Amino acid sequence: LTDAGVASFLEAAITGRGCPMELPCLYNLKVLNLAGCTGVGRQTIGLLSDLLSDGLANIEGLDLSGIEIPFPAWGRLTKGIRESNGRLRSLKLAGTGCGRQDQTSCQM
Repeated sequence: LTDAGVASFLEAAITGRGCPMELPCLYNLKVLNLAGCTGVGRQTIGLLSDLLSDGLANIEGLDLSGIEIPFPAWGRLTKGIRESNGRLRSLKLAGTGCGRQDQTSCQM
């Protein structure tokens, strides 16, 4: 899977954009496990961040373990998590590069 493919699928499935009649089919998705999906990158991370920020995703558990998250994407991701208003209860970030630059890259 490519980053663009995963991002397009998630956007259509969670928001309904691009789906017949614009109906989301995964709006009530509670856990999203992308662990080890090496094709996932900045585009998917950005989309997830925006969906969390905008309240469009009801995700309670997110596993991004093993995905190399580019340093510039961390700010947007932490903003999405902060603005998810406590909906996100479980977040797994092992092997994502969090803290590689310095501790501030992981601060929420």
